[in-house]
Amino acid sequence: MNILELCLSDSLGGLELHFRDFSVWLDEQQSSEGRIFVATRSETPLASRMESDLCLTNRNLWHAARLSKFISANKIDVVHIHDKKDLPLLALVKSICSYPFKLAHTRHMSLPGGKRDFYHSWLYGKVDAYFVITEWMKSQVINNLPLAPEKIHKINLGTAVVERCSETELSELKDNIFSEHQGLWLANIARIQHGKGQHVFLDAIKQLKDKGIQVAGVIAGGTDDPQYVKQLEDYIELHQLKVKIFGHRDDIPVLIQAMDAVVLTTECETFGLIMIEAMMAGVVAIGSNSGGVPEIIDHLENGLLFNVFDPQDLSKQIQLLDLSSELKEKLALKGQQKALQRFEKKKQFLAFKEKLLNLEE
Repeated sequence: MNILELCLSDSLGGLELHFRDFSVWLDEQQSSEGRIFVATRSETPLASRMESDLCLTNRNLWHAARLSKFISANKIDVVHIHDKKDLPLLALVKSICSYPFKLAHTRHMSLPGGKRDFYHSWLYGKVDAYFVITEWMKSQVINNLPLAPEKIHKINLGTAVVERCSETELSELKDNIFSEHQGLWLANIARIQHGKGQHVFLDAIKQLKDKGIQVAGVIAGGTDDPQYVKQLEDYIELHQLKVKIFGHRDDIPVLIQAMDAVVLTTECETFGLIMIEAMMAGVVAIGSNSGGVPEIIDHLENGLLFNVFDPQDLSKQIQLLDLSSELKEKLALKGQQKALQRFEKKKQFLAFKEKLLNLEE
C-alpha cells in the first residue's frame, strides 16, 4: 500500500511537527508491499526539516494536474492531509485523478460553525476518513460538517517518552536565562498571539510578584504579530517582571524539564500538545478550562486548570505549587503516568496507521 503524506503549510507549529514526525515514523515502518511518499511546500520551515518526494510552490488549484499525475504515476492508495487549507486542492485532485485513491484528513483545529452548503457538501464528500484529536472536536464535526458518522475517528495526538536531562544541563539553561533565581520557574510555550493569552500569563506573574512570590517566566514561540510582542515587552518592563521572551527554540524538551510548570493560556485550545509534552517530562501542566484541555488534565489530580483568560484564577493555581511541594510532586508524577498510559506517541501513530491501512479495504 502506498501512502502520500501531504502538508503545504508555511508555518511550523504542532500541526506541522506532528506531520513531520508521523511521516518519518511511517517511513521507518514501511514494508516491501508499499512506500511512503511526502509532499510539502517549497522554501518553508517544514520543507527544510525533512526530505520530500514532491514540493509545490503553493496551494494554487493549477497544481491539481501535477499532483494528480504524481499520484497516478506512483499508484498512491491513500493521501493523508493535515492542514484544512489543503483540502480544496485534494478534493479537486480526487475529482480529476485517473487513479482511485482514498482521501484522509486529520483535523487539528476547532470548527467554529456549520458548513453544510452545496460547496462544503461536495468538498467533504471527497473525504473517506476524517480524524479528530479530541471528543470535543468530534462533537463539533458531527454538528457542523456533512460527514457520515462512520467516517469520523477520534485519535489523540501523542508525544515521545522523554530522556531525562542532567541536572547540570538544566541548571546551566536556567542560569543563562535568569542566574541565581530561587523561586518558581514557569514557561508559556505557544505561538505568540493574542488568542494564545501570553498577556494573561504576564498578568498572573505580576499578581504573584505583588504577593511577594518569586517567579521567573519564559515565553517561547514564533509570531506574526510584532505589535502584540511589543505590548508584552512593554508590560514586562513596566512592572519589572522576571520574564524573557524568545522566538522559536529547538531545545523545547530541555526547556520544559527545567521548569516547575508549563502554562497554556490559550482562549480555546483544540488539544494542547505542549501539555502532554510537559506531563511526559514529569513537569506540572497548567491549562485553560476550555476546548480539549480538560480531556488531558484532571484538575488537582494530574495537573491544574484555570478559568479562561482569568489571570487572577491562574495566579491562584500557580500559588498552590508555591505553597505545597508535595502537591507539585504529586501532580507531576500523576501527569507523567497519564501521559505514558494515554498519550505515548508510538501508540497514537499505530492507531493512525491502522485506520489508514483499513481504508484500502
